[in-house]
Formats: sequence, C-alpha cells, structure tokens
Amino acid sequence: MAVYNLNSPTKNSSSKPLKDPQFLLILFLNGLMIVLYETNINQASTVIFTYYLQSLLVGVFHFFRLLSHRNIPNQPSSKKGALFSSFFFLFHYGGFHLAYAFFLLMLMGKIPGYVDFIWVGFSLISILTSSLLETRRLIKKDKEKQTVSGFIFFIPYVRIIPIHLFIMLSFTYFEPTKFLYFLLMKTGADIITYFIFRPTKK
Repeated sequence: MAVYNLNSPTKNSSSKPLKDPQFLLILFLNGLMIVLYETNINQASTVIFTYYLQSLLVGVFHFFRLLSHRNIPNQPSSKKGALFSSFFFLFHYGGFHLAYAFFLLMLMGKIPGYVDFIWVGFSLISILTSSLLETRRLIKKDKEKQTVSGFIFFIPYVRIIPIHLFIMLSFTYFEPTKFLYFLLMKTGADIITYFIFRPTKK
C-alpha cells in the first residue's frame, strides 16, 4: 500500500527530491508493495482494492478544495462557476469510479487472493488523516496565493490512468505481469503527483 498526502511541504523540506523524506517514503512504500506482490501473488486483491479506495478519497477531498474556491477573492470565475466546477468534478470523477467499481467487482474472481480488510482499514485511517490535514493546508494556500481553480481541477485524474489501463489489460484474464505493470504505473502516478506539489524553498 502506498500512502502519501499529496506532498505536504515543511519549512525544512529540501528542493531536491532525493533529500526529501516524503519523496523517499513514496519510493519506499511503492517498492515495498512491489516486493510483497512479487513474493506473494495473493496480495493483488488487497493492493488493488486499497488503491481504488485511496483514489476515491483523493477525489472527495479534492471536491472540497474546489468548493472552497467560491470564497477566494479576485478569482476569474464567479461563485456560481466555482460551485458548478466543484459538482461537475464530483459527478464526473465519481462516475469514473462507479464504473471502475463495477468492472473491478467483475475482475475480483480472476485476481488472486482475497481482500485483507484489516490491512485496508489501517490504510484508510492513514489516508483519511493525511488527506484531511493536507486538504486544509492546500485550501489555506489557495486563498493566500489565489490559485486558479482551472489548474487544480485536473490533478486527481492522473490517478485514474493506472486503474483504467489495468482494467483494459486484465478484463479478459489476469496475468502476474499485467499486475506488475499496474504497480509500476501506480508508482509513476504517485511520483507525478509529488512533483506537481513539489516543495520549494522560500
């Protein structure tokens, strides 16, 4: 399981990724997940289920971030525009995940192993806590810098790419190699998201 909180920068964060503990944590957790899967193929169902829920929660918290833009002064969009974009994102992003849930349930019989709900539960607690803290920080930052909502609208969609390709590759039958590709794509999505919110020195 890879848990990260969309790069919450700290005052002591280095601008060099390899010196940033959070970037190293992303690499470590994703690497650990790949090693666990390679040594025990039955981890596949738990990994895909956890990643799906993590992606879903990212969308929920992103909705509240977009919604907060109706209170940002001097935005090019009106309050009605901010409300429209927020709920459009909610239904659009949620629609993708509703479809993915349907397809993943159909695939569960083909994916080895079973879902370890204890592991998933602990993962979700970590994801919820980090996402809540990070969303509060980002909302405050958006208000201070008057971030344009059009830019941040598309950020969570990077997380859809690995699941989308995984379903396309695995819908006919499951192969260990295909799931390894999924893990590599997921690692790439985490790294891309990190660089979008990469800490910078002030």
